[in-house]
Amino acid sequence: MGTKNNNNLFFTCSLIEYIGRKAKRTRREITDLLGREEIERIYEYADVFHCEPIEKVADEFIKENKITAVIISLERKKYGRKLILPAKGNQTHRSIYD
Repeated sequence: MGTKNNNNLFFTCSLIEYIGRKAKRTRREITDLLGREEIERIYEYADVFHCEPIEKVADEFIKENKITAVIISLERKKYGRKLILPAKGNQTHRSIYD
């Protein structure tokens, strides 16, 4: 049972990361936009969502939650926002699990 929970957590973190990359937003912004209930839903049904391609699942959550892409301006670059986000789904999973 612990393995299933770890897989659900990893999928949830990876989906948040993917949505963030697609919308050019940070993981914190995505978690704020999704909200606790939506993240719990993703975690609870991760084994079901995992059967679909992650692109399709991400698109559905983007549409349901009306997440818009951010236009990256020079000001955002000036203040140090990273434009290329490293793959941190596994690192996020580790920080939550530990």
